[in-house]
Amino acid sequence: MLEETVFVEKYRPKIISDCVLPKSIKKELSDFIKTGNIPNLIFHGSNGCGKTTAALACASELNYNSIIINCGLDLNKDALRGRVSEFASSLSFDGNKKLVILDESDRLDATHVQTSLPTFIEEFSKNCSFIFTCNHPRKLIEAIHSRCASISFKSFFAHEEELQIEFVKRLIGILKSEKINFNKTHVPVLLSLVKKFYPDFRRVLNEIQRYTAGGSLDEGILVTIAELDVDELIKSMVKRNWTEVRTWVALNTASEVEIYRLIYDNMEKYMENDSIPQTVATLNDHQYKSAFVADAEINIMDCMSNLMSDVVWKE
Repeated sequence: MLEETVFVEKYRPKIISDCVLPKSIKKELSDFIKTGNIPNLIFHGSNGCGKTTAALACASELNYNSIIINCGLDLNKDALRGRVSEFASSLSFDGNKKLVILDESDRLDATHVQTSLPTFIEEFSKNCSFIFTCNHPRKLIEAIHSRCASISFKSFFAHEEELQIEFVKRLIGILKSEKINFNKTHVPVLLSLVKKFYPDFRRVLNEIQRYTAGGSLDEGILVTIAELDVDELIKSMVKRNWTEVRTWVALNTASEVEIYRLIYDNMEKYMENDSIPQTVATLNDHQYKSAFVADAEINIMDCMSNLMSDVVWKE
């Protein structure tokens, strides 16, 4: 059997107590595990914050046989029915229950595909539990919500400092395990990286693996965590210089969420008060769309174009 080399998978926690999660979520999931049964659940929150990892850890602790179905792979009704039915209807060799993890479930077609899932939940209830993971729970139909308990991973933002420090400790453990050369001076760099992408720990692990490929912590990581120059962007937007804005966006598309956040955090500095409510609505709309669009740069530029057209900037 080949050894796992991708950090995200290699160091994925196997039990809930090892997961980097808010204490309230850990307690709730641990209480389920103590009963010996996982109910049907919806995990919702931002990308990379550990929803799938938590689901797998629940299955691991209870010795459930589990399957992950990536709902973002354009599954049609028949394909989904076939995969779920084949797995959920058969008995486990060890007699344990099964767990179906429907990852990115909010990307399933609400009309044609989601409507078949409530029937599955009820049909296989004695043998199988279901966990839906998603970014946007409102995209799941009410019939699914009524059959599942909902756990919000948004509480990550109420415990930022605590969880960021905990994840830095996890990164240090990974670096030691991989025999990567680093020292105490790198700890602030690791913390800055975690803060930059928080709560997307998956992204952090991918960046760390990228910048330790040579056996030490590459200085290139300092470029990755450098703050985006929002002043440069705003100056171009004030001038309504579409070409300059597009050039800036093209160089920073990988940080789409951070772009929206930077504008949000600096609204009062650059915008007249009357422009702020509409700006919030525009940013929220395009941040939501970012989970579905094929080209992130076009989505960002649509947002920037709206702001250049609508915002009254401070002089």
